[in-house]
Amino acid sequence: MDEVTMTSLSDAARSVWAKYDHKADVWLPLHRHLTDSAAIAEILWDSWISQHTREQITDGRDPSVARSLAIWLAATHDIGKASPGFAFQVEPLTGRMRDAGLLIPANTFGKGTSGKVQHSVLGFSLIKEWLIDSFQYSPRVADSVASVAGGHHGVPPNRDDLRAVQRGRGVLLGSVSAWDEVRRELFHYVTRYCTAENALSSLQDIPLGIPAQALLTGFVIVADWLASNSDYFAYNDPRDSKARAAEAWQRLELPPPWQATAPDEHTDTLVIQRFSLGSAARARPVQRAAVEAARALENGLLIIEAPMGEGKTEAALLAAEILAASTGAGGCFFALPTMATSDALFGRILSWVDHLPDNKGRTLPQSMFLAHSKAHLNADFNRIRGIQGISDGSAAEAHQWLVGRKKGVLANFVVGTIDQILFSALKMKHLVLRQLGLAAKVVVIDEVHTADAYMSVYLERALAWLGAYRVPVILLSATLAPSARTRLASAYHSLTVDDSAAVSENTSYPLITAVSAHTGRASVTAVEKSSRSTRITVDSVNDDLHTLIDHLRPAVEQGAAVAVIRNTVARAQETAQALREAFGADRVLLVHSRMIAVDRVEREMLLRERLGPQSRTRGPFIVVGTQVLEQSLDIDVDLMVSDIAPMDLLLQRAGRLHRHDRAGRPASCATARLLITGVTVSSAAPPEFDSGALAVYGRALLLRTVAQLARQQALRTTVCLPADVSELVRTVYDDVPPPPADWEEAWDDAEAEWNSFLRTKKHRAATFLLRHPNEMGSSLVDWLKDMPFDTNEESPRGQQEVRDSDEAIEVLVAQRRGDDIHVLAWLPGSESAIPTQSRPSEDAAWTLATSALRLPRQLCQWYEIEKTIGALEINGFEGWQQSHLLKGQLVLVLDDNLEAEVGRFLLRYDREDGLVIFPHNTRRDQI
Repeated sequence: MDEVTMTSLSDAARSVWAKYDHKADVWLPLHRHLTDSAAIAEILWDSWISQHTREQITDGRDPSVARSLAIWLAATHDIGKASPGFAFQVEPLTGRMRDAGLLIPANTFGKGTSGKVQHSVLGFSLIKEWLIDSFQYSPRVADSVASVAGGHHGVPPNRDDLRAVQRGRGVLLGSVSAWDEVRRELFHYVTRYCTAENALSSLQDIPLGIPAQALLTGFVIVADWLASNSDYFAYNDPRDSKARAAEAWQRLELPPPWQATAPDEHTDTLVIQRFSLGSAARARPVQRAAVEAARALENGLLIIEAPMGEGKTEAALLAAEILAASTGAGGCFFALPTMATSDALFGRILSWVDHLPDNKGRTLPQSMFLAHSKAHLNADFNRIRGIQGISDGSAAEAHQWLVGRKKGVLANFVVGTIDQILFSALKMKHLVLRQLGLAAKVVVIDEVHTADAYMSVYLERALAWLGAYRVPVILLSATLAPSARTRLASAYHSLTVDDSAAVSENTSYPLITAVSAHTGRASVTAVEKSSRSTRITVDSVNDDLHTLIDHLRPAVEQGAAVAVIRNTVARAQETAQALREAFGADRVLLVHSRMIAVDRVEREMLLRERLGPQSRTRGPFIVVGTQVLEQSLDIDVDLMVSDIAPMDLLLQRAGRLHRHDRAGRPASCATARLLITGVTVSSAAPPEFDSGALAVYGRALLLRTVAQLARQQALRTTVCLPADVSELVRTVYDDVPPPPADWEEAWDDAEAEWNSFLRTKKHRAATFLLRHPNEMGSSLVDWLKDMPFDTNEESPRGQQEVRDSDEAIEVLVAQRRGDDIHVLAWLPGSESAIPTQSRPSEDAAWTLATSALRLPRQLCQWYEIEKTIGALEINGFEGWQQSHLLKGQLVLVLDDNLEAEVGRFLLRYDREDGLVIFPHNTRRDQI
């Protein structure tokens, strides 16, 4: 960039302000902020964004042109502040501008148009006009470039905004020529500063592509945020912008992008080196196949279907390293179904990052982030967060700047829930930052089959945008239906008829599907079957607790590890209580979502210790849980009891049976057994299902599942994993055989209800769905039109939009003892009262924050929610609003008996059972 001195600007141009600190009464001129932004953008382009991102922005153009354009866009992003519509906001500074000849119309100070149009929208109009006048851009091309400034506050302009600018032009942009002259002066000033004349001249014929516009907008937002930080760019620092930016960058210490090198080692060697395995370790077939597929693909989509426990996670990480090297991706995003599964994997990803060399064979510090709302409870993340440099010998750090819901996704390595991917297809503010973060990475999505009909709408649209950015993507599943495989592949890149047929008709298992990011050509490769095989005897048992106890007793007495999976929290709580009475409380562990966060984390850690791959002391032990036990947790049990569920989920659950090679299993568990509850099967009538199963899954999928497993009057069959997985899933979701004769009426009714349900889900999902990249015009104008208000990834509203969940209420759980408030008795610091009129200590606030849970859906229905919130708002402690951890949180205050009345319900919290809900008229002696 050229050094252009401030003295080349007129007094009027130097009088325009950009930033004002009310407390210190200091201000920053606009021309300084623009060159500060350009200077830091230059460093970001050269040192921070990934090679892949630069290539997507360049989009076939001269790389130097793309670089100059990116810096110039950062330099002009706030040009809309050179207008009466912005300047009127600080009266002392408007006087200075007025003295320099920049008159501000009197009606600017009213509540009319000027207060409704953001300076980013004004900037769009000004840049568009200047490009048309100075470089003869067509309006279409000018729109594509101006979109970046128009969206630098997180939302691109819509047509209504732009029409408002034209209607109020005299008030907003100034009716005297002095304003036009100052803006021309500033445009020429920053264009010379950026040496961007030639670049701008070369762009006048073809609009920027939509991916380039979105990525550039995200890039400019980052540059603007840094240049706006007075800790790095002090308002009264007289040095030139390059010096200011250089020092800011040195102090900021943002790690560079991951620079992967293509590993040429044998897969066995890679497995040993990357995952700290012993020298005798050997890669499994799916891991070898994934490495070969990634090397052949270079860039695109891989769908890896393989049995539970076959090392899909490691296969994905090996493939991600290869794809990062071939594409220039600067990191990896690993998405999982839930916070619990994300927490469980975070430490493994951290270890993998520690073993990654860069392209010079070195292990360098990498930024890392755990992306979910309870990340502060994760011990591994706490160890690395907020620390400059290397922590505890780790190559990963949670960089102080790359944290939070907006910036965390920009870290090099991110582990988080699948919601974080789905949000990239939801109309929401600062969407471009999320897409900038994802576009720089290899994206891995585990347990992709867990996306229901509603979530799949967002998932498929997210894949379309990832495909538009040519992001390498790896999808993992043990139980994916062929139709789902085809939809996911087609979402990433449209397939030819022949390729679509090849993808959908292949019934091999394990299987790897590859789709090229460049050509869309698809290939399907059958993977060598592992020597590991589990033969599972499936049987149904009566749905009463006495029968359950009788079936478990021989195994428990022989020291077995047992899992009992229920479809609802209430059934799980009831079951756990009965099993404690039968076998002893010390042998039973209950895990479900209705526990305070710290209790649930503690239980999941214990679960991994007792039943994980390295566990030694296993049984006698019974874990009772809900669906959390079917997702990604690497646990092994000797015997399993499960409520009826759709086939793919039953197989996921069954994948925890005899998962690890172990000697000395109890004699009664020498053969893997799955006992199914919650369903009654007879020879003369359709099955009857537990009401909880029907509420969660619907009748159609349950009928299809039972039809495949039923033999005569019971569910009694043998399933071989992994050999039978593909066929069983396919016959439930795709090639569904006709029903038994006696089931036809119930079957037809269930199918009609299911199809109506799917249509409704998909229709509702489309409300705030981002347009498909192929349906975009030539600019980002109207891209986020009709965006839902106040939606972000941590808000209940945001989560409801991508998961179609009921409105949720999260509360912090505390206890009243006498006149004082305490944390629950078993938590640290419980002996000390927490002040309510003043700010609590950090330790107390932290413990309270870890005591969060979501209330049951009964309290959150539309006809109950106002009463629920009203009852909770009574506990709005003034002092807690002063804590960043507690501000705005609702509090559930329990009495001495750990009970509270909320609306029509009585709630009780128990350390073993979690939150239990009773009707309001329940007598306390009945609890």
